[in-house]
Amino acid sequence: MLPYVYTIAQETNNKTEDNKDDNFSIGFQKTEDNKICNFFIGFQLGKVQDNFHVGANTGVRIIDMFELKATANMSFNYYFYSPKKREILVPYFSSTLGWVYIQPVSKSINVYGESGSVLIIPAYIFSEENFRFGGYGLFGFEFFTDRYSSFFIEMGCMGTGARQNDAYKSVYHNGFLINVGFKHIF
Repeated sequence: MLPYVYTIAQETNNKTEDNKDDNFSIGFQKTEDNKICNFFIGFQLGKVQDNFHVGANTGVRIIDMFELKATANMSFNYYFYSPKKREILVPYFSSTLGWVYIQPVSKSINVYGESGSVLIIPAYIFSEENFRFGGYGLFGFEFFTDRYSSFFIEMGCMGTGARQNDAYKSVYHNGFLINVGFKHIF
């Protein structure tokens, strides 16, 4: 759900090509060809309540001024719901759209918070609803492996009020969430 459009770009500090500094810094910086890196795509694995999911995420930088760094993030996830007392997995779809606020911790680690809305399109087998809206909030850590790649882990909560068709009207797609994944920055 990701996160978060920092790049690790080499600092030149107005030095000549022969006298480059080998330090790296995290930020929305210009590359050598003067382009700003502000778009990413990635994939993730995760779990919400008892439902496993695989998904793709993308994002774009929106704000980079003063100490405020923010991106808009969108993810598309394919969930697998396991009805009780059945040995099957029922797929359904969920998508999120959120804001991410980023703070660098070190030269290769970011911490961030994200919140936004979620859209669920459940399977008819366990829900009579055509779709359901809700919200989510999480915090995450991003670990850069080089200028354009990072791994992340996220933890938080999701609240949708989505209920099953069973006798107890049990909830699904609510509660604790965790995601891990990879992003490539362009």
